[in-house]
Amino acid sequence: MWALPLLVYGAVVAVRIDDVTDVPLGRAIQIAEEFGHAIEHDSELRAIVDDPSWSRCTEASRCLAELRARTGAGPLVLLRIYGGLTQIRVFAERPETEGGGKAEVDLPLDSEGASAATHALVHRLFPELLHREGTRLGLAPQLPPGPPPPRLVPWVVAGTSVLALAVGVGLGLSSRGARTAVETAPHSDPEIARLTDQTQAHGLAANLLFGAAGLGALVAGALFLDVL
Repeated sequence: MWALPLLVYGAVVAVRIDDVTDVPLGRAIQIAEEFGHAIEHDSELRAIVDDPSWSRCTEASRCLAELRARTGAGPLVLLRIYGGLTQIRVFAERPETEGGGKAEVDLPLDSEGASAATHALVHRLFPELLHREGTRLGLAPQLPPGPPPPRLVPWVVAGTSVLALAVGVGLGLSSRGARTAVETAPHSDPEIARLTDQTQAHGLAANLLFGAAGLGALVAGALFLDVL
């Protein structure tokens, strides 16, 4: 019996896929890896999944010695995986135990919800392991992507454009007021010169700000529409 090596810290368990039928090889490897993760979760053991290219063995010895030599393992687990219409049947065997320790389980076609069943299979096959509840085993599930982060740049550009437009309107009104004051009321020469400079400077600044606001609005619209 090889139950004793399971109690040794750092012992290695080799997991080999012996047969796969009507299941994609990638899914079969995933099942074997989840089985190994379950073993490691409930013990201080280290599980190694054998390369599937070595799994074809027609010898009566089942090539168990070669499997141990490749992996440095003591305990061995052989998996046979068969696909059906709605589920996958997994047969697991420990060939080194007296009478041949065997267990089987049905898994879903995809990886969702497979961990609990894999956990149960491990403990039917290795009853000497400590049973740990409440922890998801196997490969970490891939969570659906969350909502995208808020897009600040388009709002910043749009806000800047609005601010430029508001300041431009103010300067435009100031320019028009100064021009109206020159044309409608008598002023001294220095006042006329000051109002004329105000008309020209504020008018030019207003035109530049109107142009910047228009360009900013176009850029913000393009960013909102993901054109840029």
